[in-house]
Amino acid sequence: PNKNVIISSGDLLNSIHQVSNAKPGKLSLLDLSETPTISDLKIEGYPKQHMFQPHGIYLSQNSKVYVVNHVNDRDTIEVLKYKNDPPRLEYLHTLSNELFEFGVLNDVVEGDNENEIYVTRWLTFRLPVGGSHNNPSLFDKILANLETATLVLGIPTTSVYRCTWSDSNSKNPKTNCTIALNYQTGANGI
Repeated sequence: PNKNVIISSGDLLNSIHQVSNAKPGKLSLLDLSETPTISDLKIEGYPKQHMFQPHGIYLSQNSKVYVVNHVNDRDTIEVLKYKNDPPRLEYLHTLSNELFEFGVLNDVVEGDNENEIYVTRWLTFRLPVGGSHNNPSLFDKILANLETATLVLGIPTTSVYRCTWSDSNSKNPKTNCTIALNYQTGANGI
């Protein structure tokens, strides 16, 4: 969209710390014309049972919007289509993979074609299911301390994934991911 910016917002803090308290997130359209306005973008066809906590987003040349989504026990990539008249989004797919552990993904960009993405993993270890303040186990507490150590010491343990899928007609296509770039320190924006 010309002179428009799509913004992701939500209750990211609660979605990471106490998922049950998180309010749903949203995508908004910021119109940068002479008199700037902002309006929420409706997502047509988005499954009602899916939690929506958007984080990193990417708008492709062909008007696809890729969104990192932090849900209750895993991360997903939501694939949407921007429609202009009136401005809205159409739900296309949810991409998931065993590498998309809860709270670890940060940003996404389309690859050479519309069935290829690159995703940054900024954390080495997953967050506890339900959030870091949701009665974490001893193992979860150990992982949290190890995560802090790797970040503070600058130990390169994070990655960028290359993911592909072939069935564009499926709402949940089989998503194949490989490590495109390894041994980064807190791989973040892309």
